[in-house]
Amino acid sequence: MKATRLIVLLLILGGIMLTLNALNIDEMKIKLSKVDNKEAAANIFTEYLPQVNTIEEWRDFQNIWLSVDAEACSDYFHKAAQREPSSPTYAYLLLRMEKDKDVQFNGALKLCRQAPDFYWAYRLITVNVSEQLLEDEKQGNSSNITAETYTVLEQGLQKYPNDPYLNMSMFHLYRLQNKDKQAEASLNRITDPNTLYANWEIIKSYIIKTGNMDLLNTLTGVMLGDAVKAGQYTVDESHALAMAQTLEVHEARGEWTIIKAIFDADSTLKDDPNCSPYYQKMLIQAKQYPALISFLDAKLEKGEIEYPDIEDAPLYQDLKEVPAWLSFQSKAQSMWKAGEGQRREQALQDRSDKVAPVWELQNVSNETVKLADLKGKVVVLDFWASWCGPCRKAMPALDNWMKTKMPSGVKVFSINVWESSPEKAKQYFSENGFAMTLLIGKDSLAKDYGFDGIPYICVIDKQGRVAYAQSGYSDSLEENLSFWTEALIKE
Repeated sequence: MKATRLIVLLLILGGIMLTLNALNIDEMKIKLSKVDNKEAAANIFTEYLPQVNTIEEWRDFQNIWLSVDAEACSDYFHKAAQREPSSPTYAYLLLRMEKDKDVQFNGALKLCRQAPDFYWAYRLITVNVSEQLLEDEKQGNSSNITAETYTVLEQGLQKYPNDPYLNMSMFHLYRLQNKDKQAEASLNRITDPNTLYANWEIIKSYIIKTGNMDLLNTLTGVMLGDAVKAGQYTVDESHALAMAQTLEVHEARGEWTIIKAIFDADSTLKDDPNCSPYYQKMLIQAKQYPALISFLDAKLEKGEIEYPDIEDAPLYQDLKEVPAWLSFQSKAQSMWKAGEGQRREQALQDRSDKVAPVWELQNVSNETVKLADLKGKVVVLDFWASWCGPCRKAMPALDNWMKTKMPSGVKVFSINVWESSPEKAKQYFSENGFAMTLLIGKDSLAKDYGFDGIPYICVIDKQGRVAYAQSGYSDSLEENLSFWTEALIKE
């Protein structure tokens, strides 16, 4: 009898443990990275399916499955929704895969009516509403939100009054209707820093228009307070970042008297890298050129700025005819040239000789490009994605280097990785007219080349070895590329 009870208890506990065992997304990703066919991937998804419990886990699981085998993923959720037609969870997961926005939106409205307490139906509504409002604004069209949609949003807010997505949708709606009081109330209810970060440029433009500095202080407090708790910034650093946002708003509103008062009240801000540009703009706006040059000269002597920082910076374009500025630029240029040898030596000291993993990839014309065919040439590879902010800084620099400084005999390829759609990469490339050759890469290249972040830029020597590499973007990229390629060409 005791043995029987023990077995039953173990079975119950085993079931509880299985239910409570959260989906290990990272573990699943690692296993998927080691397979190269859909059949093997399907076995991994089947293995992890029993671990999926919460909707958040279902969303993560679905996203990964879609990126690996969209057809199989879609088939699974269609069958699941048919098998359990009364399940709001499966109805929602099926709708979030729907490509037709009208079908998705109308389906979400129906789901809100059928399951008024199901949060994720409202979440799907908010995504569609926000996207539509922003697109209408971009196209100069008036918003076309129906009375039913408005009612559903209000219903959702009654149930989830502090939900960031619902409040952000209402902010966009009220903002476009010039209902500032309601728009600001919606923003003040958002305490999720990620939602604020994602919409910050629009929010900031709204604050610039209204001049509501109390709202600015509240929202930057939410974002930076969270960052301080996470250890990303110190309290002093967060204060300087908040002041930089304040200065940006005042600059956009042409409130230079207020900006001067801020720097007069706290002179340390002028040396903060985030606030310093506004101090310099203030001096330029007031035509206090001697004070500006004296300020920059002190930074030059301390090594806090160098010639490339001022060479073509838009901030100093109005000073090109000022004799004292030209003299200062000449001094900065001489100091920069004097340090070239040391910078070259430093850039070349980390030479490696790892054999570059070979690949065969398609260009935009669907022609195959093989790394093996490039042996005997110096090759620069830039791994990137269109959504990557640092990549968007590195690519114009790489393009400029190719057009102005690249030695002959060098081949440059921008290899797109970690992209949801190759078309996004092609469009971004086409819009910017980059000189690099675009190749559509495979995510497995990250493992092959040993990088876990982008941009990742490496230079391959004539023997096919990765000689130099740089992770992330830095202002020294163009000069380093010259140092690296010039040295490798001479070998």
